[in-house]
Amino acid sequence: MVDTRNNVLPVTLDAASLEIWGLQGSGRSVRLQGDVDDTWADSFALAQHVQGDGARFYLDRRRHVLVFSAESGADPQKSLSSARVLIDLTNRRAGRQTPRKPVDIVSPDPEENTRRATAPGTPVRAEAAKKSTHQRMEDTRGAKRVSAALMVQFRAANDNGTDGSSTGMTRDVTETGVFVVTSRLPSVGEKLSLTVHLEAQKRIGLTGEVVRVLDKDQARQLQLRAGFAARVTDPSGQYSRHVAGLR
Repeated sequence: MVDTRNNVLPVTLDAASLEIWGLQGSGRSVRLQGDVDDTWADSFALAQHVQGDGARFYLDRRRHVLVFSAESGADPQKSLSSARVLIDLTNRRAGRQTPRKPVDIVSPDPEENTRRATAPGTPVRAEAAKKSTHQRMEDTRGAKRVSAALMVQFRAANDNGTDGSSTGMTRDVTETGVFVVTSRLPSVGEKLSLTVHLEAQKRIGLTGEVVRVLDKDQARQLQLRAGFAARVTDPSGQYSRHVAGLR
């Protein structure tokens, strides 16, 4: 039989269906479009757990809606924006293929970007030529990266378990590294023990060293979420094989 799992369309939000929820009018609901099966629902619960400081959402599978609280005077569109991020993470973890927008090609040479941006018919926008050094580094470093949403538990390598572990979600991965979105930011150079959840019952232990930290202020300027990049060591080879299979 042919495996049709990857042919299942991603779940999306019907923003036009936003309405008041509950007798007190303190909640909002928005309709979900797509197949909300057991796998997707489980992935939703995990993605919500590691989303960080975003709004809390309740998945009502029977009514096929997403429910969230709405404080008096609050803009529900902000909660919808957080919900879209959550839905996107869930789709990726559930193996749903989310259509990707075309990405402009950006050269690490700013002068080359300027020439491309001013040339007629070029796909590079003028804004790309004005990217900061940090953003250009992100582009060049991301050349071999793969977008993936995997749950990661991490702690200091010298922590024997007394302080507990922190949790995050990968933004992208390579065969030798990982970027983890999290509110708990380690220091550059810190040694970590990481546990990557590839599937519901499959976990891989890695050791890593933090090579870059994107704090909340930097993340806000770049319209990204805070986190850190780590170079990892994979003694078993399972992690690198898994990443290679995502390409």
